[in-house]
Amino acid sequence: MKKFRILFFMMIALCFSLTACGAQKGLPYEYNKDDLVYDAESMLEQFMQATEPQRKYIMAEGDEVYSKAVESLITAENESGEFVELKDTEVTETDDDIRVKLILKFQKNDVEAQFVYEPNGAYEYREIYQNPEGVLPYKATEITIQSSYPKSYYIRQAGMNTLMGMGTVFAVLIFIALIIYCFKFIAIIQKKADAKKVAKENAKVSAELSKAPVSKPSEPVYEEENLMDDEELVAVITAAVYAAAGVGSVCTDSKDTLIVRSISRARR
Repeated sequence: MKKFRILFFMMIALCFSLTACGAQKGLPYEYNKDDLVYDAESMLEQFMQATEPQRKYIMAEGDEVYSKAVESLITAENESGEFVELKDTEVTETDDDIRVKLILKFQKNDVEAQFVYEPNGAYEYREIYQNPEGVLPYKATEITIQSSYPKSYYIRQAGMNTLMGMGTVFAVLIFIALIIYCFKFIAIIQKKADAKKVAKENAKVSAELSKAPVSKPSEPVYEEENLMDDEELVAVITAAVYAAAGVGSVCTDSKDTLIVRSISRARR
């Protein structure tokens, strides 16, 4: 039990020591705000007064911090016009760095240049430099230059973007509605096209029928039947002739004097 208590208190002490170590924050060197502001103004003035070839050289061969600063300065100048004057300066200290903000007035709008200063490792060995007073305890590690617009500008831009977006959506919806509305006209046009096609085919068939010769109905042809071979019919007719001849006259017994040559159907 004793060992457990000792181990528990040791763990608590270790936690407090780690918390204390984590809370040790702050800037290691003392500094003068005016020196940092002067340093930021000097760098910005050099960038602004540099010629076009010098700016290209800095962006191509210079330090990354200075290269990005010159590039952002060119963009700000294109958006805001020519430099007029320095309006205001602001220095803000954090636990890890110092931020110097310069507000510049240009023709069209203001430009904000922010310099982030972090501890300079060469400051501890400044005595070995020819100008130790020129070695500042903090050096610029990040430089940002961008145009600063008033709130009305951002509100106007937001309104324009909203109108453009909503306008595009409504335009697309109207276009889709028109396409759907035109479907019924497409059906009507299709029906008319089909009717024209059918009429054209019927006219073609009628033209072909009109060109064909019309045949007149022929009279019925009666085939004569040869009744000479019909012995029964010949016998009946012969008997009828004899019977008719025996009325009011002398009938002979001989049938050899009557010869039937042909029998044909009478037309009435």
